[in-house]
This record gives sequence, structure tokens and C-alpha cells, in this order.
Amino acid sequence: MEGREILKNDASLLSALENLVEKQMELKEVILSPKDFTPNELLFEKSILKSADSGYLIENISIVAMVFLDKYISKFNFAYTTDFHVTFDFLNSIGRDFKKSGFVNYHRELKKEYWKVAVFDSNKKLATDFNDFISSFQKDKLVREFHSFNEAYNELLPLLDIPNNILYDNTEKLLTLLGSNATYNHNTGRVLIAIKEKCRLEKNFGRTMLNTALEEKKLNDSIISPIVCGTYENEGIDFYNECLKPKESIEDLQSSIFIGLSNVDNIGLTETTLFIELYDKYSANPNLAIAFLKMLFAILRSNNKYENAFIEDCFARISSFTWNKDTAYFLLTELPFMDKYETERLEIVLKIINEEYFDSQIHMHHVSFFAANLKQIESRKQVIRAIALARPFVSISKPFQSFLYDIDRGELEKIIIELLIDNNSSIRAVGYDFFNNITIVDREPFRPNILHLEPIEQYKLWVSLTQSNKEPKYIIPCLVQLFDSTSETVKELFICKLECYSENFGDTLITELENNINHNNPEHLRIIERIRLYKQDFYKNNIEIKYGIKELNPYYTHYKLFRDFGISARESMSKSISKGMEEDSFLKIFSGSTIQLSKGGGFKLSGRKEISKLGLFESSIIFPREYFIFPTKYESEEFKHMHNDWESEEFAEIEKLIENEQ
Repeated sequence: MEGREILKNDASLLSALENLVEKQMELKEVILSPKDFTPNELLFEKSILKSADSGYLIENISIVAMVFLDKYISKFNFAYTTDFHVTFDFLNSIGRDFKKSGFVNYHRELKKEYWKVAVFDSNKKLATDFNDFISSFQKDKLVREFHSFNEAYNELLPLLDIPNNILYDNTEKLLTLLGSNATYNHNTGRVLIAIKEKCRLEKNFGRTMLNTALEEKKLNDSIISPIVCGTYENEGIDFYNECLKPKESIEDLQSSIFIGLSNVDNIGLTETTLFIELYDKYSANPNLAIAFLKMLFAILRSNNKYENAFIEDCFARISSFTWNKDTAYFLLTELPFMDKYETERLEIVLKIINEEYFDSQIHMHHVSFFAANLKQIESRKQVIRAIALARPFVSISKPFQSFLYDIDRGELEKIIIELLIDNNSSIRAVGYDFFNNITIVDREPFRPNILHLEPIEQYKLWVSLTQSNKEPKYIIPCLVQLFDSTSETVKELFICKLECYSENFGDTLITELENNINHNNPEHLRIIERIRLYKQDFYKNNIEIKYGIKELNPYYTHYKLFRDFGISARESMSKSISKGMEEDSFLKIFSGSTIQLSKGGGFKLSGRKEISKLGLFESSIIFPREYFIFPTKYESEEFKHMHNDWESEEFAEIEKLIENEQ
């Protein structure tokens, strides 16, 4: 805390800071504006404040926090004691006083610093070791402000004077209090990083701390690993040779030693050679799999000049762990975060996808993240195709959200188009799954120009998208470009398909076409008119003629079904809303007495005079006409279309017609 010495030797600076803090306490603001306060120029010269549009920003917040804390000590007539509970309550009272008018910008940053000052002063002035304080808390009754202590304590740990045995006990208790089932726990991470840093910075501390850890009845891997890591960074290979090597054959210690070594910064030839030797010596033990994978990844992430000589060996060893579902899960969490070796990483992920244990629920999110971070589009396609073949007809669009919305939309659509025109039905199903997902909110033409596809590929594309009779609003924006296809065969067959489509969707199709064609193009207008006339003729001869016959009208013959469905849907929606209101949800915030419904379809929040108009949202789904006539047959036909592979012979005649155009 060098700021103490600065303030002790510079009375003018201390006075300027006191004026600043007094104004902050008066206004209950951290960032003061020019209209409220004129700082001493010394604060700018010493780089403590700087001017900005929002006010005077604090550049050196730690020195401001020292004066801020001293002012509150004076205000509350507080004195440090050996019982840190008293200091804890005092620090919390500062927050309550300073924020009594509500939220204060930048108070979080200031609070972090004055907590650090209080922890440091308690340790240095009164030799507080915080053991009794930490021991007094229970995991299920942990107050929120304890995290402020944890943050300050661990950031300062390398500077604190605490006996090794007490420090070890503090660390164990903090890990117990802050532990959770989360994959990444920021609070426990602070504790372990602090131990590592103290071992790294303080000579001889690491060895004595390691001895303290080894004297415990039950070894704690979580603590031993950062001790090993920090001490190795302080002493280098001598620490391994003198302290670790004699112990590395002890089974209970192996995992913590090896994981600690794997976290060492600046991996060089010495460490690389050591890691490979340890792997070859002990890798037969399945309990050390994660530890050795961490070592191998450490080698691959290093930037030393010897790294390339070990790439092949490292990936060969990593690949040998893909048979195990637990190590595979670890691999999927690590591989996305490597920038290099795309080919080697891809091979490992493809192996995992093809293993029997591969689970869509457990592994798919990680595979999605991996695919989104690949640089080569071909690599991304390989991942998706592998999933389609290994887990056919399983919807993956939900776990693949990061992939669908993180990569370039045009690149994504190129992938989707390739999937949709594939002869393999399971691959097409993934393309259709992705297409359905992205067109829910974004119904626009494909960004890649589909007219650049080969004619047979254009044909396959519209066949793929229309074979399930999907609503026109989803597919027409993407396919209407085919009206300009250079292949008359593709164009004519597509128009014929749209004529058939009009039998199912009627004016809905016509409207969607009119919204998407080029009205300055006479050919487009001619096509629309042709489809409209076909639809009118079909409806006249097959539908309108039946209007007078009630027995042929579904709304007459199936009235009870429609009525019962409507009642059921309303009841289900009502129960769903009630359940949402009862639970701790967003709806609950605005429920009960906080909302008043007014006449005329308005509402107002409690305590407000203005009345807001209720919004209206509607949704509908259009089923193909055929579905109501032969639903069972319709579904079986759709299933057949979606699940049957395309054979080359099916397109032979079309390809011949296209060839004859040339």
C-alpha cells in the first residue's frame, strides 16, 4: 500500500484528496461534475483525476479509497480491533450510508479498494489472520458482502503476513464456503490464484506451504496444485528435482502434482521434455487422464521454439483418450480455445462424435462452440456432416445456437444450401433443421446467389424445401430467384411445383409471391398470373363446387373437434400464465397490486398516473389443405420424403433435360 507513504509525505495532496472525498460523501457520488466541484489542480498533475464528458474520472482509485475510508472512520468514530467482524460491519455501514439514496455509479470500484485498505490495515496493524472471521460463516447462510471480503483478501494475499498453517486453514475453509457445482467458479478461482501468486512471489514460501499441505490428514488436491504451480514458477526445475520428483510416485499426490505443473507459465524445452517423460511413465493409470491431458495442452499452447517438434506426439497421445466419455467431455471443453492446429483438433472431435457414448444433450453445446470457432468453412461442414451421420434425424439447432448466430450469415447459408441438396436424407434433415431455425425471425432471400448453383443443384434445392409443404412465407423469399434461372427445365418445373403448392395454400402463396417478385420484370408478372389462374381453376372445379354441401365442409363435420380444441387451448394457456405468475418469474414483478387494469383496454403501474395502452400480439399457423383431407396419408408421405435417401437415378431424366438445353 504505497499510497500511505505518498500521503504521509505530501500534505498538499492529502488536503486536496480530503476536499474531493468530502464532496463525494456530501453528494453521495463517486464521479463529480464540474458544476458541483472544482478539484485542486494537483489531483490532475498527480494523475489521480482526469476530465471527461461525464465528469471527473478517477484514475488512481486506490489512493482515493484510502482517504475515503479514513473519512468514514472519522465520521463513524470507528477503531480497528482484532475481531474482524467489527470491521466487517463497519465496511457494510459505509455502503449503506453512501448508497442510501439509491444506486451510485462507480461505487463498486471504490468499494473494492476501500475493502482492500481495511483488510491490509487489519493484518499489518493488528496481525489479524482472519481465521476466526472466516470460520464463523456457514455455507448455506453466507451473506453477500462476504464476497467483498473474499475478493479483497485474495487480491492482497501475497502482501499479508499470515502463518502457513493458518493460511492453509483459511484456504480450505474458503473453498468449502464458496464451492459449487458450477463448471467455472470465479470465487474459488480467486482463492486458488491467490495461493499460486503468493508461492510465485515469495521465496521459500512455496516449499514450506507444500510441507504444511502434506502434513494434513486428508490431502487437498485443489490447494496442492496451485502451490506446486506457483513454487515451480519461482524456483524452476530445481523445485521439481528436489521436492516433487521424490514424491511423484505417491499415487495420492500424482494428480495434484501433475495438474500443478500443467498450469505453469512459460513452458520451455525443459518442461515439455518433462511432461512427455511423465506421461510415458505414468499414463497407464486412468485416474491421471485429465492431469496428462492438461500437460499435453500446456505444451501445445506454449510459444517456445521447440513446440513444433512435439506437435505430432502430443496429438497422438491426446487422441488416445477419445474412447472415454469423461475425458472426451474435457477435450470438448478445451479444444475450442486453441487458435492453432485446426486439422488435428478437428480429427479428435470427429472421433468423439462417432463414439457410442456421444450424447446430444451432454456434448452438443461444446461441439457447436467448437464448430463456430473453426476458421475453415470445410472444417465446419465436416463437423455437421459427422453429427448428421452419427445421430441421424436428431434436431441439433437448439444446442447449435452459438454456431447459427455467431458465424457470418452468408457463410452459414452456404452450408445450409449444401446440406439441403445432399443425397443423404440425414444430412438434408440437419440442413432443414437449421433452415427452420434461422427463418423463424429472418425471412429473407439467401445471401449467396442460388442462381450460381448448377442447374441440378437449383432443382434439388427447391425440391428439398418444398417436399414437406412448409408455409410459403418461409420458403418463397429464398426460392423466388429461380424465376430467373438460366435453365428452362428448372424454372418450368419450379413453376409447376408452385401451381401444386397453390392447391394447398391458395391465396397465401399468391400474396407471398407478390411480396417477393420484381414487379418491373414482365416475366415475373406472367408467372404470378399463371399460378393465380391455375389456383382459381383448381378451386372452382374442386373446392367451390362443394361449398353448398355441408357434409363436405370440415367446419361442419368436425365442428365439435374445433370447439373442443379451442376450449382446451384457452385452458392450457390460462394455466400456463397462472403458473408463471405464481413462480419467481419476470411476470411476478408486474403482478398483483402493482398493475391496475383500466376501462378501455389500458393499464397503469401502481403509483403512476399515466395509463398505457394494452398491446396486441397474434400468431397463426397455416396447414396445407391436404392435411385436413388425408392427415395420416399426408404425414406418412412427408415422413417418406424426409427420411429416404436420394438415388442418382432419380435425377437422371432431369439431368438429361438440362443437358439438352445446352
